[in-house]
Amino acid sequence: MPAYDNKILEDSEEQIETHGSHSGVIPKEIIPEAPAYTHMSQQVYPKKKKGAKSIGKVFLVIWAICGIVILSAIFYPVLFMGSETGNPANEFVDNKIPVLITSDPTGASVYMSGEYKGTTPLLLKLTPNTNYMVVLKKTGYDQWANTVKVGSSSMTVTANLVTGYSYYNIVTNIITPTPTTQQNTAQTSDAKKANVISAAIEPSNSYVRSYALSAIKSSNGGEYNLGQICDIYDKLYSSWVYVNDPAGTDYYAKASESVRLLRGDCDDYAILMASLIESIGGSARIICAYDGSGGGHAYTEVYMSNSKADVQDLINDIGYRYGRTSVNYHISYDKSGNPEYWLNLDWTANRPGGEFYKSTGSILIVESNGYYERANFNIN
Repeated sequence: MPAYDNKILEDSEEQIETHGSHSGVIPKEIIPEAPAYTHMSQQVYPKKKKGAKSIGKVFLVIWAICGIVILSAIFYPVLFMGSETGNPANEFVDNKIPVLITSDPTGASVYMSGEYKGTTPLLLKLTPNTNYMVVLKKTGYDQWANTVKVGSSSMTVTANLVTGYSYYNIVTNIITPTPTTQQNTAQTSDAKKANVISAAIEPSNSYVRSYALSAIKSSNGGEYNLGQICDIYDKLYSSWVYVNDPAGTDYYAKASESVRLLRGDCDDYAILMASLIESIGGSARIICAYDGSGGGHAYTEVYMSNSKADVQDLINDIGYRYGRTSVNYHISYDKSGNPEYWLNLDWTANRPGGEFYKSTGSILIVESNGYYERANFNIN
């Protein structure tokens, strides 16, 4: 039978700093030449009045000067556009707008639509008249996120980062479980419950998947990741209304039913949560626990990894997101003794990795494929 324990790990984060440079090109100034005069004789004659030809020359010079002024007014913005931020005019040739991303303090990682772009200060060339979701992350500071509307001219986006949760305050808690041996009657009862629960988990249902996708923020898009799990948990947790089963019975609602109503008891919530996680490519299981006085509870766990190093990063990210110094999860061991790390997603925990349900005796573990097993797991 499997064994479990509960740990919190520590993390450190490495950041890469990049620097950019640019220069402006200033066109030479155009200066009209002065008219030239030639003296044909050294003899001095009395001064004569200006004739029509002289007046015409004066008008031509005036018109030439006016033409230069008008042309300068037309072409100056084109030649010098971007000089205010030090960007050369040819940066606009490809129809991209220079956008400078800065932060206080500097050195924050910049993400746009979930893609890493570099660290602040960072100069990007973006499509005009387009909205971008910009996210800045820096160890020891709260995440900064905002929608940036890029117009038709160069712009600067400044993020003032607020001191937040530090990765280095994670503590370690250990819970040591013990295996248990089942009687045939218990196995029969467990098998019936496992069949009903696994049949209610519906990751391929269109309503279930649509709900999961609607919960995921654009900043957490891409391949299946921890941010997506947290987004789904936050949305379902804040929307769920607890309602008891009919008196004297255990009613297990299918995920396709619960996702439309967002109401039910703990096992309905656990079934829907497991379905949502698996609808985006994750692996989940349901724990049926008991408090020793006849009461029971069901909650979901999501598989994180079989690598301690990977789990360390994930646990630290959870602590950072929710500003917590403790994160709860199980360690299971397969038949070969290899560890499996499972994160607590209980509704009563208020957040991913919150406190476990106070259980005594054995727990029943049910997976979506119908597999089930028991183990002793005491949390007082």
